[in-house]
Amino acid sequence: MTEVWDQAQVEQYIIQGIEESLTLDYKAAGSLAKIDDKRTEIAKDVSAMANSAGGIIIYGVAEHNDNARKHLPERIDPIDRAKISKEWLEHIINNIRPKIDGIMIYPVPISTAPNHVVYIVEIPQSYTAHQATDKKYYKRFNFESLAMEDYEIRDVMGRRQYPKIELEFEIDLTLQEVRTGGPSNIGGISIPLPSDKPLTREMVARYECTVTAFNAGKLLAQYINVTVEVPDNLMPRRSDDSDEEPLLRLQHDRECYEKTGKLYCQQSFDNTVRDVIGYEKTAYGSSPPNYGPARHVPILPECRIVLGTIYLTRHFGGIALEQMYIEWETFADNAPPLKRKIAASDIKITDKRT
Repeated sequence: MTEVWDQAQVEQYIIQGIEESLTLDYKAAGSLAKIDDKRTEIAKDVSAMANSAGGIIIYGVAEHNDNARKHLPERIDPIDRAKISKEWLEHIINNIRPKIDGIMIYPVPISTAPNHVVYIVEIPQSYTAHQATDKKYYKRFNFESLAMEDYEIRDVMGRRQYPKIELEFEIDLTLQEVRTGGPSNIGGISIPLPSDKPLTREMVARYECTVTAFNAGKLLAQYINVTVEVPDNLMPRRSDDSDEEPLLRLQHDRECYEKTGKLYCQQSFDNTVRDVIGYEKTAYGSSPPNYGPARHVPILPECRIVLGTIYLTRHFGGIALEQMYIEWETFADNAPPLKRKIAASDIKITDKRT
């Protein structure tokens, strides 16, 4: 699924002639109308995609009319958001039972008029079967939404036999003292050197993002592994002349990679812990702990455990967060991988500086 949607990205689908598929559907503007038939059709198409492999429905792109190009996008057919709002579309989709978790709707502004948009609806594959508002179950098959057979409904509902690990993010904003300059530390002893700069202290903002695993499934999760992709712009700088706190740079000693034209870095988490079994004295008097073997902490249904912390740049609050997405993939026991993402602007920030 695309990280950031804009008009250029939608136009690329048309220019490249990307055909409809199991996970992609185009809908002209007329598909969104405040009449019962259209409301039913929306619920039918969205539930069908969730019951199948998940995917994207693009409302506001018309297909070719001739049979040879029937499932190819022809042009942008913009929607007037003053008449059909994102909230209205969201309300219709939320009438599907049970509610589909993880759906994201992106209103993409179109330059033809101030109120013109295309709505991108990203739909995850669900872990149960969803019923449309006409009391039927649908699947996505050969560009269409078709009624499901009884065995197909049972098969989709069988996805409940796996744990379902969702991630939750919460940011604490704190203050931290950053020291620069001062005596050099040699062998545990502070020794002033002629080259040392004067010691300075500064209180700076610190953004700590806690990563919590939530088992939204019906079964116990014994083993989990999570990979989180964070835009590099949100991470502390690593260069030697950085004004970020040095410890954070050490904790984020990572390699960046390019994805959809942006730099990302990846961090991994799991549900293993190691118990402290003793302390070892050193020549300098410190006592680093000795740890026992790693063990897994299972996650019961409807329960949470904290996996770790991602330290973000202290300039976090000044970045255009709406354009920054944190993406992740969770693995739990024998469950299929689960992919999700969240806009950095949607993460709750608790100010703890006072």
